[in-house]
Amino acid sequence: MEHFNKEAEDARNEVARLDQGIVEERNRWKRLETLERKVASLASKGNELRHEIVIRTVAGELIEGACRQIYKRFLPELRAFVSRILPRLTEDRYEQLEIDDDLRVRVFCKEKNDFVGLTEISNGTHRQLMLCVRLALSQALIASCGKTAQFIFFDEPFAFFDEQRMAKAIDVLRKISPEITQVFLAAQRFDDPDAFDIHLNCTVDTDTIEACAKPRRRMRVAG
Repeated sequence: MEHFNKEAEDARNEVARLDQGIVEERNRWKRLETLERKVASLASKGNELRHEIVIRTVAGELIEGACRQIYKRFLPELRAFVSRILPRLTEDRYEQLEIDDDLRVRVFCKEKNDFVGLTEISNGTHRQLMLCVRLALSQALIASCGKTAQFIFFDEPFAFFDEQRMAKAIDVLRKISPEITQVFLAAQRFDDPDAFDIHLNCTVDTDTIEACAKPRRRMRVAG
């Protein structure tokens, strides 16, 4: 009798072990199904991302192509405009602008009879050149608007200009374009406020603005 009881106990233990094994196997199977679903989801997302990468790559190539076309159309106008304005700003020392396909900028120096990079010119001349480029961009925008009367607003355009450079720049701005009829300049100070048609004096210790106006000329320059 004891022998049968021992076999029955062993059988029950074996059944319990097998039941536990079945539970563990079912849990492993559920984890496998979960992992398979995650793998399928990741594969789907991977396909979406690869498709998006292809689209963005093509879009980037199209944008680069469009930029090159716009650049090629605008470059001659930029060169012509800068060659007309830059000599007047730099006392005829610099005149032509050159921009390559990588947008590296060089300017023609009469003293060296060659194009030089921006690192070879003074900071003041660099600022004068950038002013010419901004004005050229303004002219291009004006041309796209039908060449109607426009105004330009500059915030601290002469921050690195000495008094002589500032005077030359203001004189050039007066005659920059028949379409630009008003030029507004904001700066910490102006050495000659009388050079402007309207001078607005703003200080931090007052809530009013003092305006000094002069008789209107062909172009209004407000500082």
